[in-house]
Amino acid sequence: MPGSRSHRERGIRLLTAAAAALLAALPLFAEETADEAATTRPADRPEVQLPLTDGKYARGMLVSADDESIVLEVGGETRTIPLAEVKPLGIYLARKKLTDPADASARMALARFLIEHGEVAAAQRELDEAVRLDASLEAQARELLEAAAATTKPAPKVETPKEEKKPPAKKYAEPTEKQIAANNRLARELAEKAKAVAPALHVVETEHFLIFSAWPGSRDKAIGELCERMYRACRKHFDVREPESVFVGKCPVFLFWEKEHFKTFAEEIDKSDFSAATAYVSWKAGRYCHIVIGPVRSYDRFCEVLVHEGTHAFMSRYVSSRALPSWVNEGLAEYTSATLVPRSWSARRRVKAVGEALRKKTDVSYIFERMSMEDFDYGIAHSIVRFMMETNMPGFAKFVTLVKEGTEEKDALKESFNCTHEELLGLWRRAAARNR
Repeated sequence: MPGSRSHRERGIRLLTAAAAALLAALPLFAEETADEAATTRPADRPEVQLPLTDGKYARGMLVSADDESIVLEVGGETRTIPLAEVKPLGIYLARKKLTDPADASARMALARFLIEHGEVAAAQRELDEAVRLDASLEAQARELLEAAAATTKPAPKVETPKEEKKPPAKKYAEPTEKQIAANNRLARELAEKAKAVAPALHVVETEHFLIFSAWPGSRDKAIGELCERMYRACRKHFDVREPESVFVGKCPVFLFWEKEHFKTFAEEIDKSDFSAATAYVSWKAGRYCHIVIGPVRSYDRFCEVLVHEGTHAFMSRYVSSRALPSWVNEGLAEYTSATLVPRSWSARRRVKAVGEALRKKTDVSYIFERMSMEDFDYGIAHSIVRFMMETNMPGFAKFVTLVKEGTEEKDALKESFNCTHEELLGLWRRAAARNR
């Protein structure tokens, strides 16, 4: 009957309106969808590292985030952190993990929060996503940005004199003939002592390397060529032109076939703390460095280790002896290994780590603070460095050069990539998800 049909339609409209009103009344970051609910189950809770106002970090599995606190699960126990103790970007990261990425209104709310705390660049990304999801929000997004711009005070204009043209930055500290002779003498003295332990050691000399090898002589040519290929790859990355060399003379490389020989050399001759390692690079006073590799009987694996450590040796001399952040240093060495040795573990480790990070929604921001790395961390560092190099190689070279010249890491990143560490991670994660 027409009357009954009209009555039913009216009832449906009332129920729909009531449901919408109920949803609107829920807290902004409440668990409204099946996907959001899934993120709060213990097995699937996202891992976060929250920057705190005291300069420390709180790391754990994210349980909830509301207007008063953030709750983490740390070591099986619950930790409630008041919002007053968390930096605004930490609050934003926690809330975002509990927000449906397809909810345009929620993305707008995140943008408002960021603008209130002066994070306009990050807010812009949220507004862009909100408008992409719901075009009707475009005017509202524009108003928010205009209001943010109106309240942001422009930097005062400072008149500076015209800069004189500066010569190109040096790629390394140019050595003297005396320093080259001293390094060559030291390398051969170490080799003589090593030969007393490992009689099979013999010298293979190339343009940039003095290789003291206990490997069978049939491998000499291939090993020498690999060292030079590694050097050319690093030189190309950072525009070190021929016939320049970053090393003081030629870089010594010690290759051992027996574990005991490597251990004795490391402990008794080189006086190093790396006897339990597979390989290491040692440098003294910023002028002398050498590479030492223990027994790695798989030739592919040996080549990978040689290129990895060779990259570290190159970077120990590039511009200055100042150490690079671990994620850059190891990521670059992994990238070079994977490029020159396609069957290397470096390439597989990157794919495995990135897949796991995306699948589990792992917060990997800790990578920028970590001094020592585990297998998963090497893969993530490799992937981030690869993304930077393939996206903007001149920018990456500039970033590394600035850090080696003494610029603080965050300032070097801002100058070369115009982003923060958090923004870099966001760009990397989106690119990694697309490439999968």
